[in-house]
Amino acid sequence: MPRRAAPHRRSGRRARAPDDRSQREGRGHREEHVRRRRGDPRDHSAHPHEGIAARSHRPLHPGERFPRHGDRETPFGRPDQRVGGSGGGSGPVGYARRRWEGRRERRLQPGLQRGRRFRADDERRRDAAGPLSVRRLVLVVAVAAAIVACGDPNTGVGIEVIDAHVVRVIETGDHEGAKFQRLAVQLDGSLYRGEVVELEWDGRRALNENGFLAPGDRVLLTLSRTGNTRTYTISEIVRLPSLWPFVVILAVALVVVGRWKGLASLAGLGASIAVFLLAVLPAVRNGDDPLLATLIGSIGVLVVAVFVVHGFNRKSIAALVGTLGTLVLVVALAAAAIGIARITGLGTEDAIFVFVGTAGKVDMPRLVLAGVVVASLGALVDMAVGQASTAFELSAAGELRGRRLYVSALNVGRDHIGSLVNTLALAYFGGALPLIVLVSLGFQPLSVSINSEEITQSILAVLIASIGLVLCVPLTTAVATYLADRARVPS
Repeated sequence: MPRRAAPHRRSGRRARAPDDRSQREGRGHREEHVRRRRGDPRDHSAHPHEGIAARSHRPLHPGERFPRHGDRETPFGRPDQRVGGSGGGSGPVGYARRRWEGRRERRLQPGLQRGRRFRADDERRRDAAGPLSVRRLVLVVAVAAAIVACGDPNTGVGIEVIDAHVVRVIETGDHEGAKFQRLAVQLDGSLYRGEVVELEWDGRRALNENGFLAPGDRVLLTLSRTGNTRTYTISEIVRLPSLWPFVVILAVALVVVGRWKGLASLAGLGASIAVFLLAVLPAVRNGDDPLLATLIGSIGVLVVAVFVVHGFNRKSIAALVGTLGTLVLVVALAAAAIGIARITGLGTEDAIFVFVGTAGKVDMPRLVLAGVVVASLGALVDMAVGQASTAFELSAAGELRGRRLYVSALNVGRDHIGSLVNTLALAYFGGALPLIVLVSLGFQPLSVSINSEEITQSILAVLIASIGLVLCVPLTTAVATYLADRARVPS
C-alpha cells in the first residue's frame, strides 16, 4: 500500500509524496550529515569551524584553507575550499549540493536587490521630505546672524547717507537736452529729522520716465559738511523694498516644490553670500591675495552648499570631490589664459576705481582670475550634483556596476553638458548685452572692439567655465561610480 503524504505543518495541506529521487537525495543528506558529525577525513568540504569537527579542532586537509570574508556558506561546505576545484562532486551528495546552491543564489540575490532599493528609497524620502534637522536649523540661524552682522547699510568710509522721501515735485524741465527735476525732500534718518530741503535730481538716472521721482518716493541722500554748512545730494532711489515680494515668491516656490530641501537651499544661498561678504571681501580689501582668499571662500561655500542642501552622504561627497577637482583645473587654465592674453585687470571703469580706491594694494590680474573662479562655481556645483545623483540612482535602480554604470551616467552627462554650456554662454551674453550693442554701433572698428580687454576678458570667462563643465562630468562620474559600487558591497 503506497505511503500517504503527511499534512503540511503550517497550512494543513498535504504535501506531495516523495518520489525515488527525493528519497535518494534524503539518503545523501543523511550520509553527508553523519560524515560531518564524525569528522570523516574523506569530507574535505567541511568547514574547519563548524559542528563537532570544529570542536575537535581537526587539522586542515591538504588544499583546504581557513574561511575568508565573502565565502558562501552552504550545508555542504564551501565549494571553493574543496580539493580538486569547484565541480561539486558526483552522486547524490554532489547533486544535492548543486541544487541547494542554485536555490540559495535565486533566493539571496533578490533580497540583496530589495535591500539596496529600500535603502535608496529611505535616503530619497529622508532627503526630500524629512524634518528640518538640528544641523540645518543651526545653519539657518547662523545665516541670519551673518546678515545682521553686516551692520548698518547706510555707513561707509567717510560718507554719511541719510534716508529721505520726496514731499512734492517743484519743477520738471529740460536743460540742454538733459531732463531734470527740482524736488522738496524731507529728511527721515538723521538728527535733522523732519527738515525739508530743496534739491535737484538730474544726470544719467533721470533721462527717462523710470528715473523720474514722484511724491512719496524714498531716496538716499549723501551729506557733506564744510564748516557749519551742510550740503545734501540725492544719491540713489531706494529700490531694495521692491525686491522683497520676489524674494517671498522664491521662498514660497522653493518650500512648496522642494519642501525642506528647498528651505535648505535658501539657507545655503544665504550662507554663501555671507561667506563672500564677511570673509572674502574684507581680505581682498586689506590687500591679501584675491585668488587665495576666493579659493578658501569657495571651498567653504561648496561645503555649505552641498552638505546643507543634499545632506552628508556618499552622493554629496562625490559631488564635492568632483567640484573641487574641477576647480583646481579651472584655476590652472584661467591663470595660463590671463598670462597669455596679457590681461591687466584694468579694462573696466569699476576695476580702475577699485585700483585707485585701494591705493594699488589689490593685484588686479589675480582679482580677474578670482572672478572667473566665482563665476564658474555655481555651474560646476550644478553639474557635479547632477552627475552624482544620476550615478547613484542608476546604481540603486538596476544591476549596473563598474564600467557599465560609468558609461550610462556619462551618457546622461553628455546631454547635460550641451544645455548647461549654452546656458552659461547666454548668461554672459545677457550680462554684456549693452557692451555688445555698443560694439555693433560701429563707433570704432570691429577689430579694435573685439580686442579690447573688457570683451576679451568676458570671452575667456565663458571659455574657461565651459571647459571646466566638460571636465567635471567624467571626473564626478568616476568618483560617484566608485562610491556607488562601494555602497553596494554587502557588509
